[in-house]
Amino acid sequence: MGLSFPNWPEAQRWKSIGLTGLWAEMRRQVLSDGVHDERSVSYHTIVLQDFLELWWLAKQVGEVVTEDVESILVRMFQFLADTQPQMEPGPW
Repeated sequence: MGLSFPNWPEAQRWKSIGLTGLWAEMRRQVLSDGVHDERSVSYHTIVLQDFLELWWLAKQVGEVVTEDVESILVRMFQFLADTQPQMEPGPW
């Protein structure tokens, strides 16, 4: 709420609590190889989408997002890409 409604009286406190907690949980729940701790591709995809949406929103309003958070997002994307089947070129 703090990111979406910055003029609300409690917005700064909500933003601080929310982002601090979110990034801490991201660091805790995502393993060093980029896989979410649940080790489920479908759950990993949902969590990645949630993290990405909040990362994007934070960037849009000028919040500083630390490099380690962005590195985790990249590793999560790489894991997801690595789980996709490789397509063979067509006969054309």
